[in-house]
Amino acid sequence: MKKLTAILLALLLLCACALAEEEEPYRWSDPDGKYLTDAQEPVCEIHNEQEAEAYAEELWGKVFGGPFPEGRREMSVDDADNSYHFSVFNEEGWEIYTAHFLSNGAVQAIGRAGTPLEWSRIAERFDAKDVLDEETWAQIRTQVEAQVEALAPGVLQLVNPLTADTVFRVENTQFILVYGEQIDADYDSGLVITVVVDPEGTVTLLDYSCYGAG
Repeated sequence: MKKLTAILLALLLLCACALAEEEEPYRWSDPDGKYLTDAQEPVCEIHNEQEAEAYAEELWGKVFGGPFPEGRREMSVDDADNSYHFSVFNEEGWEIYTAHFLSNGAVQAIGRAGTPLEWSRIAERFDAKDVLDEETWAQIRTQVEAQVEALAPGVLQLVNPLTADTVFRVENTQFILVYGEQIDADYDSGLVITVVVDPEGTVTLLDYSCYGAG
């Protein structure tokens, strides 16, 4: 009888541990962190996952344009800061679109991709200061700033002027890593942005984050 009781207690303990693991809350950001989104004005109200998914689709159209990507959709919610984290995966399992945002619509991070960093593996890499003259960078930066302002109104007032750090070239196309250092050092991160510049000089946002580089 004692042996049976011990076995039952052990099983109950295992079940309790499994339930505890399953109920562990999803966390995407540091609950104690201070981020640029804390200072941004609300742009909408999101009350549930259905509204969050609709907002993620709206952001795709605003930032990238074109048909919304098809694939497996996933949504997670970080209750610590009331934020939503949406992804679309292709048939191979690569994340082809991701959008992270607060319930007030402030974007934490957004990006699109195919095979992860496919371009970085075949590109020539340069320090931006060696390949971008001031005039060229000024023209690119103007386009980047316009797209960032449309995505996150007012965020550029919280960071120093955007700077180009690294340029990756694939034939006549350039991928540029851009940073905006936070003015207030108390914030955990400034802006981390990747843009693609086509041969005609048109700039398109590839990914954006005000929560660090990954």
